[in-house]
Amino acid sequence: MKQPGATISTMIYPSDDPQLVTRSLESLFPDLEIPDIDEKSFPLRNKSVEWIFEEVDLTNFINRISELRILDTALDAMSANIHRDETIFKISRQAALANKVAFALSGEKLLGGVIEISIKGSDLTSWLEEATWHEGRNDWPRSVRDEFSMKRDGKVVEWLDKRENN
Repeated sequence: MKQPGATISTMIYPSDDPQLVTRSLESLFPDLEIPDIDEKSFPLRNKSVEWIFEEVDLTNFINRISELRILDTALDAMSANIHRDETIFKISRQAALANKVAFALSGEKLLGGVIEISIKGSDLTSWLEEATWHEGRNDWPRSVRDEFSMKRDGKVVEWLDKRENN
């Protein structure tokens, strides 16, 4: 299945270290062309800047969530705000700096900032399910917004209990 189009963005505030932001982005999205970084000087007079990257390859990101064994969480987080053939979600820049993936809950402010990821494409639901598929789904099938999805506030659904009662 063809990978949908992806756009990522992040806000750089005067208090941020652009070098660290660059490292966090490149850890999960190594093919990004990062803009030139102005060296910080005191006093800081800069305004916030938004970095936007379009047509981002998600292959490394999907491989990393697979390596971290968080595919079910990724399916839930990536599809929580899906509408038609578009979804938007955020991940922690601080976690990305450590080559990890931590999804931000709706309305949550994360220390170190966030990377916003927007994915658009036809049959996005099927792509998300395929991109996050793993062998365990042979025994525990999952799909976007199924009865086992985590709640919007991040609370888990006790899906093992539901499965054992059937």
